[in-house]
Amino acid sequence: MTSSIILSCAKGRNNWIHTGSNNFATSCIVSKTSVSIRKNMVIANAVEESAISSAVTN
Repeated sequence: MTSSIILSCAKGRNNWIHTGSNNFATSCIVSKTSVSIRKNMVIANAVEESAISSAVTN
């Protein structure tokens, strides 16, 4: 993956910026739940720039 994407985990109530090379799934560091990168990409495309910067500070 060449770009970063904000991922969220409902179970762990966690948001983070994924910069890894896996394009399909990763694990939430809080709940250890598998998180789909592709599903989160649809959400990320709808997020405004201000929401991105607020997720970084959380």
